[in-house]
Amino acid sequence: MGADDESAGVSKQTRSVLDAADKLMEALDLCAQYPEKPTLIQAAMLLNLTPNLYFRKVLREIRSHELESALVQLPFDFVLAILSRIEKCMANDDAQADVELLTRTAVYLVRLHHGRLASSQEEMPLLRSL
Repeated sequence: MGADDESAGVSKQTRSVLDAADKLMEALDLCAQYPEKPTLIQAAMLLNLTPNLYFRKVLREIRSHELESALVQLPFDFVLAILSRIEKCMANDDAQADVELLTRTAVYLVRLHHGRLASSQEEMPLLRSL
């Protein structure tokens, strides 16, 4: 395997991680725009899913080995949005199929941003509810 092959593999992995981070940010933006019971036109944007189901679908579509790397790439405001969306998903009974994925994502983000989250009084209620 030559240096060009190795750099192409790394470039492809980096690209897929950035694409995964972009997909997460787009999903969060869409979910934030639409209410839990969207109109028909809004539902079409969410593939006829509720915002929580759409977020979980996007999260499931990211390969597990790319998920942590994608989460590292996210700005802090999107980290807060993901944690808030995970809390909403977990509050619904229909999230049982994705509990492990949601929990793993939340735990990873809390570990990654623990100092910043713990020092913010505004985020304490979110952390407690998770």
